[in-house]
Amino acid sequence: MVMSVLEANVPLNKWEELKASFRHSTQILPPQICETLLIQSIDNPERWKIVTVWHIKRHIKLVQDAMRNCGAAEIFRSIGIEPIQGMFNVTISAREPDLGSDQTETPITDMLVVMDEMG
Repeated sequence: MVMSVLEANVPLNKWEELKASFRHSTQILPPQICETLLIQSIDNPERWKIVTVWHIKRHIKLVQDAMRNCGAAEIFRSIGIEPIQGMFNVTISAREPDLGSDQTETPITDMLVVMDEMG
């Protein structure tokens, strides 16, 4: 898998437009995409990223071309902002299989205590 990251500073008056553009552009994802996320920095709320995980690993050039011409870049461009692009190889991944479990409400400090006891 490959992960692409598009990032840009987005002024407050463009946030709703950015979110609407993301929702519209991601209604139907191409089969090469596993998942895509629109994320906002906690420390700097004007900093936004679109993180996309791609199935493709062998043909990085295809991903780069798709990134330049795909909806993700156009989401930022539609509000007049040119994003910075980056690509990363996903070397290891882990996922919680039960995202709806009660454990999602467990404070992280409690989980760290359990993990410390296991180690």
